[in-house]
Amino acid sequence: FSLKRSFTSLVSWIPRYFILFEAIVNGSSFLIWLSVCLLLVYKNACDFCTLILYPETLLKLLISLRRFWAETMGFSKYTIMSSANREQ
Repeated sequence: FSLKRSFTSLVSWIPRYFILFEAIVNGSSFLIWLSVCLLLVYKNACDFCTLILYPETLLKLLISLRRFWAETMGFSKYTIMSSANREQ
């Protein structure tokens, strides 16, 4: 009985502005939580895009480097085609 009475007196002692302050703090913490969740979703989306786009970028880089080295060594499309025409 004593615990219930002290709790009731504590609740009646809490001013109304404290309840408003608590609502503001709860709203702010909710907005922070929401922004953290959205950041995690965005980060995962970026990681997913990186997972998809990184191998594709590496493949394009490999193809362009291969073409560059082939042309540097003298194996351009023109020389390959002209050598094929000479064989016929």
